[in-house]
Amino acid sequence: MGRAAGRKGLHLCYHTHGTEFDPSPDGTMFDTLAKLSNPKFVNFEMDIFWIVYGYQDPVKLLSRYPGAFL
Repeated sequence: MGRAAGRKGLHLCYHTHGTEFDPSPDGTMFDTLAKLSNPKFVNFEMDIFWIVYGYQDPVKLLSRYPGAFL
């Protein structure tokens, strides 16, 4: 979807919620989503409430994924 948006001059920005921090083989579902996303086409919007609700540390996420959040 990010590539298709890019062809139209748009950039996809995904808004996170608590469910992205459920477990996955990569750590959390967010880790899987970030791993499968090309930052050239997709970035993430950090909603502090949902990050904390998902038992994550916003500062650690920003450090782990530099440039991924707009």
